[in-house]
Amino acid sequence: MRIHAQRRSHDCGVAALASFIGTAYEDAYVAAAAASPRFLQRQGLTIKELLRMSAAFGRPLVQLHWRKVDVDEHVGILGVNWHKSQWKRHGATGHWVILRAGTIIDPSGPSFDDATDYLVTNKGRVGTLLMEAMR
Repeated sequence: MRIHAQRRSHDCGVAALASFIGTAYEDAYVAAAAASPRFLQRQGLTIKELLRMSAAFGRPLVQLHWRKVDVDEHVGILGVNWHKSQWKRHGATGHWVILRAGTIIDPSGPSFDDATDYLVTNKGRVGTLLMEAMR
């Protein structure tokens, strides 16, 4: 997997999707601009927008509810919800990262961390996971 770094304050979803599905960052950025008028206004991508984008690349993803996510077992694009006390520090209420069976790859670094340590250290909570459908 080639890891794409986040290039702007609001494009963690672009970098995570490009890395996860194996496409160029630039192609994912163009798809984000087409999928979300909000994105060009410096707002991050929603779950629905990422699902639409992945389908457009021929790699449809499905949602897994946060209560069913096992950070030590699952693989996909994970939404991390920041604790309210961290919103100002992170500049957002949430962040898209790549989860790979116990490891979080954060496109803002990019950095690699143990999933549990990452969540505790950054005061984050597991959100929705976007993963490939079981075949």
